[in-house]
Amino acid sequence: MTAGATDLVQRSLRDLWRRAPATSVLIALNVLAYLVESVRPNLIVGRFGTVGEGYLETDGGYHLVGIAHGQWYRLITGTFLHSPLSSMGGLGILHLLLNMSWLWILGPRLEGRLGRGRYLALYFLSALSGSVLSYWLAPHVNAIGASGAVYGLIAGFFVLSRRMRLDSAYAKQVAIFAVIWLVASATETAWQAHLGGALAGAVLAYFYAPVPGAHRLGRIAATAGVLALLAAAVLLETHALTGSWWAAVT
Repeated sequence: MTAGATDLVQRSLRDLWRRAPATSVLIALNVLAYLVESVRPNLIVGRFGTVGEGYLETDGGYHLVGIAHGQWYRLITGTFLHSPLSSMGGLGILHLLLNMSWLWILGPRLEGRLGRGRYLALYFLSALSGSVLSYWLAPHVNAIGASGAVYGLIAGFFVLSRRMRLDSAYAKQVAIFAVIWLVASATETAWQAHLGGALAGAVLAYFYAPVPGAHRLGRIAATAGVLALLAAAVLLETHALTGSWWAAVT
């Protein structure tokens, strides 16, 4: 990398940190997780991916693992993992780069309009919603990636732009592209996570929007309602897989 390119990257990173510190931290966490994952990709994805129920090979043989068997942390940890570098014919890193590109583009806009707290709530609840819908519809698939959170940001950006009457044309273009990609990539990606993230992002952005008439109580109720719905979905799917209501929390 030339000195000019290095300087440009440094200035871009400093500008991102100044405008959107929360987005900067999220990108850094995803990149850091990818670097750690690259050391032992199969082991880390196997232990921390968003699988509802599956078998993990260890020195002692195969063990039943997954969200349905008490490893509820997978609902979040899996959203910070991405396709290993060796996958997709050596192009696995594109999975990370695409998601981080969307986060870089939309994150600062949403963080600036919502404020850091609501923005982070939107991101993590969208990520969680994507994981939960994956668990509900494809419990035996070890889904990974920040795509659920990213689709939540895309849907949230669209709803927020409509509510605030800002960037409407651009938001519509982004939303159309996201829908096309959701359909076109359905056979190759965890579309359940994309859809789950988008649904949560749209609902939360509607109530989080800083518009006249919006009330704090509405934001709290929307957040609590989404969390309650996700918790119920996890318990129901856990019962369907294990016959127990509480396996995922014991």
